[in-house]
Amino acid sequence: MATLNWQEQKHSDNAGPKGPNIWFGVSMGLMGIILGVVATSVLSGKIPMVNGTNNPTPSQQQVAQVPSAQPAPKQAPAPKPAPGPLPPVDFKTDHIRGNPKATIAVVEYSDFECPFCQRHHPTMQQIMDTYKDDVVWVYRHFPLSFHPNAQKAAEASECANELGGNDAFWKFTDGVFTLDALSNDAFVTIAKNIGLSEATFKTCLDSGKYAKHVTDEMAAGQAAGVSGTPGNIVVNLKTGENRLISGAVPFASFKTAIDALLDSKPTAEQAPSGSARTITMTAELWKFTPNVVTVKQGEKVTLEVTGVSGTHGLSIPGLGINETIIQGQTVSVDVPTDKVGTLDFLCSIQCGSGHSDMSGKIIIEA
Repeated sequence: MATLNWQEQKHSDNAGPKGPNIWFGVSMGLMGIILGVVATSVLSGKIPMVNGTNNPTPSQQQVAQVPSAQPAPKQAPAPKPAPGPLPPVDFKTDHIRGNPKATIAVVEYSDFECPFCQRHHPTMQQIMDTYKDDVVWVYRHFPLSFHPNAQKAAEASECANELGGNDAFWKFTDGVFTLDALSNDAFVTIAKNIGLSEATFKTCLDSGKYAKHVTDEMAAGQAAGVSGTPGNIVVNLKTGENRLISGAVPFASFKTAIDALLDSKPTAEQAPSGSARTITMTAELWKFTPNVVTVKQGEKVTLEVTGVSGTHGLSIPGLGINETIIQGQTVSVDVPTDKVGTLDFLCSIQCGSGHSDMSGKIIIEA
């Protein structure tokens, strides 16, 4: 093995490649490389220059800079009608807060574990405080799959409703939206705090008896055009006209939609004689919605009837019309309006114990 002759190198006056000058050369080479890297970084903007002439690009900044001239803000698009049939508001089975005779309903599809729904909850309360008896609040379930506790929270609210009625449901709902973290134990604590039997509530929650009800309600919301939470459909209960509002938007967005729908009139009053008109209707256990339709003489009227649940028949005896309405399908029925009067319609298939309630009227005005 070769070794270095340190003594010989020490006394050499003309150090060659193996002498001390080799280390000087290596040092100078390394310094050149370092200076080259620094210069490249400065020119590329990765290292700002001391005099501030090299500013980082927007993509390299942690906080976006405010431009000197702001473009004019774009107006938010006006809410559009829901793309599918909204399950009718049922004052016997829906969770209702407010006046049952209100003109406007805000149907909220919500997820108890959604932070945006939690943020939206006070906005809904502001709507109720502002419009009082003109607006009713309808709460429906829409638990998202990536929220692990949302489904059970929805089931827990139904257990609260079973044990304490509508008032208990809303107290439970308000309580859940104050939680920082959701769990079955937290739900039991809320139930106990609002006066429900802890043991009975826990038995109900553990049974999963309301799991299908929750998923069915979510599926109906999806069919009506809800794709996320909170999903709100503002509907005029007298005319059926509605607007879909997605997300935890400011109160002003709801005010625009509610005010417009409060001012809307039944289409029959606006449509001139001879115009074409399509009326959407739903059939479910055990009712048609709407069950009273007013049209003008001479209008070309088409009923579009969608089956929400079960199989029904739409019969208009005075016109000899009899159509089968199957769940998930829509049937179009042309209604002659050449004569002034009232046409009765009913379910022509035995629809169960509520069969007698599945009836309605088409009023043809001059």
